[in-house]
Amino acid sequence: MGNIEKIVKVKRKGRTTIPAQIREQLGIKEGDELAVEIKDQQVIFKRIPRLDDCAGIFAGHADVVELKKELDKLAKNTKNLSSLHKRDKKNLAIAQTNKSC
Repeated sequence: MGNIEKIVKVKRKGRTTIPAQIREQLGIKEGDELAVEIKDQQVIFKRIPRLDDCAGIFAGHADVVELKKELDKLAKNTKNLSSLHKRDKKNLAIAQTNKSC
């Protein structure tokens, strides 16, 4: 895979377009997520593999659609636990403050 260099313009709100040739070469599709990082004064976009890209590793072990549902459920539960943890820390701080009075 050779280096492809294209010049793109940054538009309002920092938006830009990844040229079609690059999207095709990297398999980037609408809705894909990209990690963005800065390295040596360069902006680097890295494609985050979709669950469907990894489906072969689950062959015979899980249905991709069901697995995605389970992962989504876990992500939601993790987010809920994080919120509970923050609330518990706040309540603990309040209880400790009240206890010292």
